[in-house]
Amino acid sequence: MLRPALAITVLLTTVSVASVGAQTTLTLDQAIDRLPRDGAGGHWDDRTRKWVHEPAVDVVREHVADDDLSDEQWRRAIARTGVLRWRDAWPVGTEFAVSMRRAAWLDTANLTLLPRVRGWRLGSYEAPAPGLCALAYDVAASDADYQELGAWPERVDCVLADLIVDRGPYTFPIASEQPLRVWSGTFELRVRQVESFDAVVAPVQAEELDRAVADALTVTFDTARHSDPPMARAAFLEFRSSKFRPAEFEGIAASLAIDVLRDGVLVSSVQGPVVRLDDPEEASATVVAALPPSIEHDEAESARFCLRVRGSDHGLLGVWDASRRWRGSVTIPVATLVARGRR
Repeated sequence: MLRPALAITVLLTTVSVASVGAQTTLTLDQAIDRLPRDGAGGHWDDRTRKWVHEPAVDVVREHVADDDLSDEQWRRAIARTGVLRWRDAWPVGTEFAVSMRRAAWLDTANLTLLPRVRGWRLGSYEAPAPGLCALAYDVAASDADYQELGAWPERVDCVLADLIVDRGPYTFPIASEQPLRVWSGTFELRVRQVESFDAVVAPVQAEELDRAVADALTVTFDTARHSDPPMARAAFLEFRSSKFRPAEFEGIAASLAIDVLRDGVLVSSVQGPVVRLDDPEEASATVVAALPPSIEHDEAESARFCLRVRGSDHGLLGVWDASRRWRGSVTIPVATLVARGRR
């Protein structure tokens, strides 16, 4: 469970904003309460070739640009959209980490977290320049989503950290009289130290989860330009969760460890992706170098291989909304996975 902050104040400020041909009137507080929890809030308009924000996002962006949010409103918007996140339980011996992420209502503001603990590192999110490709934003988001600050102090259950929001070089119309710092506030990071990883992300084993994971897997073949070394043709293990029913797997994540077996003998292991089992749009692909590309067309060779996919602990602390993890194991003939990939 995450521990963002706060209580609610009602203001009577009213803002009008046009959205997709309709006129919507929202107070600032209404807009904050409607901010998308994933921090995004909008869609790509093929006609205008522009990103169109939801009305609530535009309302809050305008107020941020005018510097007229109260401290309580800042905290409520930050908590709702997950700009700063942390877990309220953390395993002993693992460096404490937080998540900082971009939210559309902050435009391209830069974020800095200053922990008041001697020896701890700073946390930060620096927005890429507007107009860069989506990959630049993905890299920035990935780097900021799990930031290790330092070892949690012994016999302490709360530390203070100051969050600073700066306009940055690309944020909002900048006039000479506008301060660089938009807002800053102190957060209490209350954390319970636990001895077991299981007390943070509980293991779950169930046949329906095993079947769901197995059904989401396929093997496909393509060029692996970014592998080390690059491969002209490689086998990919793909995971697509469109068959899942999110209500059944709420809060469950899976870190996929992949074992390659040839004639029943383990020949290679690779750590695969960390996926959300409750996200119907979850998709990822992992290069499995131990599978020879020849199996794409050689059925006899393909029949000699199986993949054993296990639920591991790797990377799960950074799936911030996950309270449970898949701890099962499934073994599937590669020929079956290749056949699925051809459909």
